[in-house]
Amino acid sequence: MVIAPLKELEEDLQRVEGVVLELLQRRGGAVRLPAELMFKSGGKRLRPALVLLSSRILGQRPDSAVKIGAAVEMVHGASLLHDDVIDGTFMRRGQPTLNALEGNRFTVLLGDFLLCESLLAVSDLNQVVLVQVVSESVALMTLGQLLELAHQGDPFLAEADYLRIVEGKTASLMSCACKLGALLGGASPDQAAALGDFGLNLGIAFQIVDDVLDFWGDPKVLGKPVGSDLGEKKFTLPFLVAMQSSEEW
Repeated sequence: MVIAPLKELEEDLQRVEGVVLELLQRRGGAVRLPAELMFKSGGKRLRPALVLLSSRILGQRPDSAVKIGAAVEMVHGASLLHDDVIDGTFMRRGQPTLNALEGNRFTVLLGDFLLCESLLAVSDLNQVVLVQVVSESVALMTLGQLLELAHQGDPFLAEADYLRIVEGKTASLMSCACKLGALLGGASPDQAAALGDFGLNLGIAFQIVDDVLDFWGDPKVLGKPVGSDLGEKKFTLPFLVAMQSSEEW
C-alpha cells in the first residue's frame, strides 16, 4: 500500500518491489518463498520512497535510485525479522510473523541474507561512499537495538536515551535513504548531509507517532495489538512523559 502523499511514486515503488523479488528469485534458494511472502504482505515502502524523492530534489531522475531503494527496503526487512525474533513478536500487519511460522533460527538467517544482498546491490554501482552510508546505518541500527535491550524494563529511562534508541533503530535508516538518494542525484556532501538530517528527524517523529499509537491506536488499522511495548517492558515516550508528570504531583 502506498500512502497518499507518495501516490506519484507508485509506479517506481512497484519497480522497487520488482527488483527485490528478482534478487530473491535469482539468489534466494530455500529462503525465496518465505522472503517473497514477507515483502508481498504490505508496508508503506516509505524508505525506498525517500530514496526516490531525495534523488530528484536537484532535478535528476537517476534510474539507479530504484535499485538502491530496493536495497534499503531489504535492510528494513532484515531489521523487522531480527526485531520480531528479539521481541518475540508473532503478529505484524495483521499476519503471522515469519518466526511464528518458520522459527527463530530460520528467521535470523533470512535477515542476515537480506543484509548481505542489500550490500551487494549497493556495491554494484561501484561507489564506495554508498556502501559506507548503508554500512554505517546498519551499525547504528544494531547499536540502537543493543541500547534498547540494555534499558528494557527500566521505567526511569531518560528521554535522551530514548531518543538515542530511536535515532539508531528507526531514524538512522531513513537518514540513510535520504543520503543515498541525494548522492545518486548529484548532491554535494553538504547537501547530502542536510537531507540526511531531514531523514533523521523524520524518523524520530515517525517512531514517536508509532509509540503513541501503541497506546491509543486501532488494532485493526495497526495490524497488531495495542500495548505491546508495555507488554515487552519497553517504556517509550508517552509512558516516560506520564511518569515525569506523575512525579511532579
